[in-house]
Amino acid sequence: MKQNEFYTDDIKTIREILDTAEVGYMGVLTPDGYPRVVPVNFVRVGEIIYLHGANEGEKYESLKASDKVTFLVSVPLSVIPSYWISVKSAGGATQFFKSVQMNGRAFFVEALTEKAAVLQKLMDKYQPEGGFKEITHNDKMYTNLLKNTAVIGIRAEKVTVKVKVGQQYPEERRRALIEKLEDRDRGVDRATAEEVRKTLLQGR
Repeated sequence: MKQNEFYTDDIKTIREILDTAEVGYMGVLTPDGYPRVVPVNFVRVGEIIYLHGANEGEKYESLKASDKVTFLVSVPLSVIPSYWISVKSAGGATQFFKSVQMNGRAFFVEALTEKAAVLQKLMDKYQPEGGFKEITHNDKMYTNLLKNTAVIGIRAEKVTVKVKVGQQYPEERRRALIEKLEDRDRGVDRATAEEVRKTLLQGR
């Protein structure tokens, strides 16, 4: 882990980012040697990331050729204008964010029971209100779905987590940022203000 105030290895923070983000980006090596980044829906189960896709195509062929992957989740927060930090200098302009990057190995889930369980967890994450019949391996309704869907897991070998929410600033400036974010109240400003407020509660 890099020795930098923006980096953390806090498990709770890692899980929170992974469990609340809706889109991840998986980097694969294509058979012709070029890297490709694929946006994917995903779900964390324990320490493994799962996603799904077709049993064909470039992503499928790339993972068959090489199981090495990079997986990135980034949660963008508010843009902080320079004049909130300095009257004249543009150097204070920045954007707050939270991110998790994993380097690891991908594998294909073959057992129908496990495939069904992962697809059910994906539905629970993205459609928590229900409105569908539970996905089970022995339900004929889902026979073709389980047969034609590739379920992919990623086991991380290296995890890098970066959180930038103003923790580098003195307390007085962070309190001022919270006030400015709440006054502007645009997009994710209130959510960002809460992230900055957490740093005050944590004494950072």
